[in-house]
Amino acid sequence: MYLYRRGHFITHTFVPANRYDSVIAPSLLRPLKEWEESISFVLGDAAYDTKDTREVAEDIEAMMITPINPRNGQRKDSYGRVMPALLETSFGAWLFGLRNEIERVFHLLKDQGLENPRIFGYNRYHFHVQILLLMHNIEFLL
Repeated sequence: MYLYRRGHFITHTFVPANRYDSVIAPSLLRPLKEWEESISFVLGDAAYDTKDTREVAEDIEAMMITPINPRNGQRKDSYGRVMPALLETSFGAWLFGLRNEIERVFHLLKDQGLENPRIFGYNRYHFHVQILLLMHNIEFLL
């Protein structure tokens, strides 16, 4: 799981395939409260539509923008009523469309060997991912 801002990654963590990203998201968002710059929006897909993630985003004074996850059942809270309407507006569609930029970067990193690197072992793969992210951030800064 990654936190991405204006072209570069600000943090990442490894999540085993048998754990949901939404479980890890709050622990990545909490340190952003200490940032000098404020974060206005947190964008995610429907998998991040969890109460814990929304509460942490609210704690850092950011608005969580996710589609409503239908697996969570019928939503009767204000988020469940407002978010679908927001995403249908032109502003909501534009804002959520910013996720496409993130997805393009992930696709680029995958083309550069992020996945299936032909190396085995957690530590080797973790090192491989760190090097790729470092190269991406350096390229972004140049």
